[in-house]
Amino acid sequence: MAKHEIEWVNIEVDGVPLRVRKDRYLLWSLREAYYDVPHFCAHKWLDPPFAGCRMCMVQIETGGKMWPKLQTSCSTLPSEGMKVYLKTEPVVQARKEELEFHLLNHPLECPVCDKGGECMLQDQSMDHGVSAGRYIEEKRIRPDAILNDYMRMNYKRCFHCKRCVHYGENIDGANLMKFVKRGAETRIESYPEPGEAPRFSGNLIDICPVGAITARSYRFMGRPWEQELRHSVGSFDSVGANIWLCSRLGEMARVIPHDNDQVEFGLIDDVTRFAYECVNDPRLLSRATLRSQGGSEQVSQGRGESEAGRRLAAVLGEHGPDSIGVLAGSGLNSEEYLALAKWCGSVLGSGYYHFGESLFAGAAPSAAALSSFVHEHPGIDEIVNASTVLSLGCDLFEEAPALGLRVDIAARRKKLKLLSARSHRSDADRFATLFVNYGYHNLLRLVRGLSNALSGAGECPEEFKPLAEQLRSIGDDCAVVYGQEVWQNAAPAELIEALSALRSAIAAANGGKPVWLSPVFPGVNSAGALLLGNLSAFGVSAGSELKPAAGGLKTLLEAAASGKLRALVIFDYDILSTYPDRALVRKALDSVGLVVYCGPFENPTSEAAHIQLPLGSFAQREGTVVSMEWRVQKREAAVLEIAAADVAEVLNGLTTAMQGAAVADTMQGLYLELCERLPQYPREAFVDFPYEGRRMKPQLAEAAPAQRSELPAEFKGSADFPLVLVPKRFLYNDRAEIRCSPVFDQVAKPFHAFMNPQDMKVYNLAAGDQVELQDDKGSSTLPIQSASWVRPGSVVINDYCIAAPVNVLAGFDPVRVRPRKAQPAKAGEAALASSGGAE
Repeated sequence: MAKHEIEWVNIEVDGVPLRVRKDRYLLWSLREAYYDVPHFCAHKWLDPPFAGCRMCMVQIETGGKMWPKLQTSCSTLPSEGMKVYLKTEPVVQARKEELEFHLLNHPLECPVCDKGGECMLQDQSMDHGVSAGRYIEEKRIRPDAILNDYMRMNYKRCFHCKRCVHYGENIDGANLMKFVKRGAETRIESYPEPGEAPRFSGNLIDICPVGAITARSYRFMGRPWEQELRHSVGSFDSVGANIWLCSRLGEMARVIPHDNDQVEFGLIDDVTRFAYECVNDPRLLSRATLRSQGGSEQVSQGRGESEAGRRLAAVLGEHGPDSIGVLAGSGLNSEEYLALAKWCGSVLGSGYYHFGESLFAGAAPSAAALSSFVHEHPGIDEIVNASTVLSLGCDLFEEAPALGLRVDIAARRKKLKLLSARSHRSDADRFATLFVNYGYHNLLRLVRGLSNALSGAGECPEEFKPLAEQLRSIGDDCAVVYGQEVWQNAAPAELIEALSALRSAIAAANGGKPVWLSPVFPGVNSAGALLLGNLSAFGVSAGSELKPAAGGLKTLLEAAASGKLRALVIFDYDILSTYPDRALVRKALDSVGLVVYCGPFENPTSEAAHIQLPLGSFAQREGTVVSMEWRVQKREAAVLEIAAADVAEVLNGLTTAMQGAAVADTMQGLYLELCERLPQYPREAFVDFPYEGRRMKPQLAEAAPAQRSELPAEFKGSADFPLVLVPKRFLYNDRAEIRCSPVFDQVAKPFHAFMNPQDMKVYNLAAGDQVELQDDKGSSTLPIQSASWVRPGSVVINDYCIAAPVNVLAGFDPVRVRPRKAQPAKAGEAALASSGGAE
């Protein structure tokens, strides 16, 4: 982290000495010291201050002289010996008069306002206002308006604090709100961009101090004091953003941020905020399904578990240990992974298990890659406060939105130097000092070229040398962040080793200054899955009831496809839609005699299962998860009317039917066992686990990366297949939580293939045309969209689209395709999935 010496000054507040930071505005220092200084327009996200509401005015004395006018504390920096007065008659009177002014046109509709109970205007009117207003004229009234698909604007409640305008200008850059006209005619207008799916607009609800901006899905849903709040973590990326799950009368009412300045700083994305609706949706599974050639039958969960356990026992009895494989997605809690590992070892006697996504192209993780995860990684706060951030193969806005927005803000304010390299452009690069587009599947070429240039040995292509020069002057420190294009690589372990070597080269070129390497994992608990699925690799003794994993995910699927495995048990993992080698997954599912799927929603993988068991959603199961910075955080279950099973309960049900001993205890019991097996796991009591979490460092021996300088050949289109296919992760994709949240139906658009305008002209394509993308494995048809952010010679598609799955074309090896205009779809044919959307 860039270290700057903090200067302190001594001031007096109403005669009481106080030591405050010289570079911090008075308002925040005073409030931190628990002085009640009212304010509206100031907010911790907004800098510079607006100083428009005039509520935070104070009297100031310096050098024995009183300043001639009251000053806004939100825009005044302290100085040595300054005296500040908060309770003098001019200050108290000014607050009363300002509040009276703010209430001139404000309606008296607190009983029906969604902000009631959380409204700053209510609180400050009670504490600092007058008991009766003098304004008797008719109030100005203006009809409400729809801001975007998520939010409603109540203009009559707005008193022009300008927070929302500043947020759009200085935080998310969407410029959704603007002041128009002047004087008494001043008002706020909204300017939503047509066709744009918003990423961070929901934060306007939090930043608005009154009930002017409200959530359409939460409108008239009840009072804050009627809700039961539980701590949780954003479940759609690995940042670990802290949130509150708010329920009322047994149903989810909303999700709001639970500020953690070390992680998300109160800024969350719209998917994290609004995807809670899936918990109330009727598509959330509540009954088990038994499928056979004669059809399907819905039964109770108990009967489904009994049938699944009976059939699994039959497989074990006939084929013995290592005949059943177990898969689990990255959304489970760490305690649930432990329960699964114990179940595999003590009940199934199987080493064929895999937790989390395929981070290593289906192979087992390498020692050098695991070492870099543990020994070279920074915290979120260290990334945001670094002098230089290098983003490689990672679209932070789509893959880690809360982190991406914080880095974007810091780059906008010139607090860090952002360097970015990717196979396509993104809004996340808008304040980058330098952007390099290396073309898909050329990241290894870039990384080794940069290492060569910095070390002075080996080849570096000319187009990469400007980036190398920028890396010679990183300032105090540097954070290297990488993401999806590493996990999609055919040899991710080799690429991670090259990244580790690049980290060392950057440090050496800058006199040994700190340089960190930070992976952005795909899922909320990818790190926990990696840890619990590879205990022996992390030096943890598995014990007699735990068997080491037989290999990576590819090993498991190949064992199923070859007939070695006779059953698969899958927990909340739509592997058929997301694993790059779709043909291998299909063969594995078809080759085993029994597939048991356990998850909260239906998907193509669950539909291919013989038995489908319901599982609680992310809001219905408690436990701990591990974020990208190895921060352990607790997820609590929301207070809901409908109970739902967690993984431990399902395993106990299966084991009972198999006439075995239960392997899973309560989540608290599993947490204690987890702490015993992993001494580095936090030692907090489970019931009192702090919401901000605790960072851990797994015990792992350091492994030096291989030093290689040769550059791979540049990958690009061929004569037969001229376009490189880029499967990209979008914030809005086909994940079940988006499909089953009605709020996203309003922002949903068909998934598109995105192509550079130059290429569209070459192939005589127009926006909206159905285009068939063909390679030597198959074809997929999507509507085409022109996008200048796409690199010429490539085509970008959403990596998770059920109706047009990318893994029909893509594999771990890079894919080239040939575009061809398709014939219009006939009436009655299945349309493309429209849940989610692209940029």
